[in-house]
Amino acid sequence: MNSSNSDSMTRISKLSEKTDWGKRTTQPAIPETTIAKLAELARERYLVVETYRRNGEPVQTPVWFVEHQGTIYVRTNTDTGKAKRIRRNSHVRIAASTGRGMPKNAWIDAEAVIGSAGDAKVAFSLLKTKYGIQYRLIRFVHWLQTRKDKSVTLRITI
Repeated sequence: MNSSNSDSMTRISKLSEKTDWGKRTTQPAIPETTIAKLAELARERYLVVETYRRNGEPVQTPVWFVEHQGTIYVRTNTDTGKAKRIRRNSHVRIAASTGRGMPKNAWIDAEAVIGSAGDAKVAFSLLKTKYGIQYRLIRFVHWLQTRKDKSVTLRITI
């Protein structure tokens, strides 16, 4: 081993002795069962989100989604029913689904909030990657119809 490799190994060794890697995370640890559920959902194309009306009646909506760093992101408009219901009651249930919203597996309890502008940029980029030309066409048609961008991101955590 040459001296530069030896020096870098020594620096890494000293750094690892000084650093408590287990306590230096930017996000709380995600339980393994949650990770497994997220991994299973991430392979799917559609997600059904169940929100609740004021009277408690559930409303199921199929959506495109993307999972990123333990959070599920969904794009919607600010004036949609699901966004209004989530502002009022953040408790939702989610499940992988068909394009028509028929659940494919068991429901998962979750919490949803309206995301920030930064969340929206990340989510929209990831949605473009996952759904490709279909996503771009849908967004273009929506832009032609409204000429305004009223998009928001829903952040769903299990």
